[in-house]
Amino acid sequence: MLSQEQLLKVIEIQTEIVKAGLDLGEVMALVVERTLDLIDADGAVIELAQEGDMVYAAASGIAGPHLGLRLRQANSLSGMCVESGSILRSDDTEQDARVDQVACRRIGLRSMIVMPLKHDSHTVGVLKAMSRQTAKFTDGDVKVLGLLSDLVAAAIYHATKFDAEDLYRRATQDGLTGLANRSAFMERLRGVVAERERRAAAVLMLDMDGLKQVNDNHGHRAGDAVIAEFGNRLLDEITRAEILK
Repeated sequence: MLSQEQLLKVIEIQTEIVKAGLDLGEVMALVVERTLDLIDADGAVIELAQEGDMVYAAASGIAGPHLGLRLRQANSLSGMCVESGSILRSDDTEQDARVDQVACRRIGLRSMIVMPLKHDSHTVGVLKAMSRQTAKFTDGDVKVLGLLSDLVAAAIYHATKFDAEDLYRRATQDGLTGLANRSAFMERLRGVVAERERRAAAVLMLDMDGLKQVNDNHGHRAGDAVIAEFGNRLLDEITRAEILK
């Protein structure tokens, strides 16, 4: 049975999801962050299936540093969850042949619940809760996580147009500017670092002067408009540079 406290927390999360609107990236980040407290997990992640891989599209706790990580779908418990569409649990990853043990050791997890996320009748990803302890999660934790997975699935339904590629794009795109979000950035950065022997790379950090004054004097809607316009101009310059290259 779910406790009254857990039910209230789920209702609070549902309210926050509604406030987040159609920004799927924000919804997923919210869910993985709140999962930690909801079932006393050490980490949580939402993985989306893309081109034979499971991609960490949102991550918190011990999984946080691994945002953007790609794992082979065929070699993981998450991939098995996507294939079967059923809830899976591992009480000891060191003794479980179904899991990607290298990835588990890298993250530091010893037990986990993997919950399918269904979109347009297909399982397109998973919500996963992790613990450093063996046999940490109970049947009650599975029920609570199931409620969260339903919330994420509903957000997916409302945020996309029933297309898997559109789902991945929305999950890795900033809702305000349309530019790549932090999840997409980390995924691409990992890819560049993995190929660092083949090409040179750099990270450019930009800041906007005067944005606080715009927000203070004209309101946050005006500030959002400024950010969106800055994003458009930045994208135009990058596109122009690619054409001239």
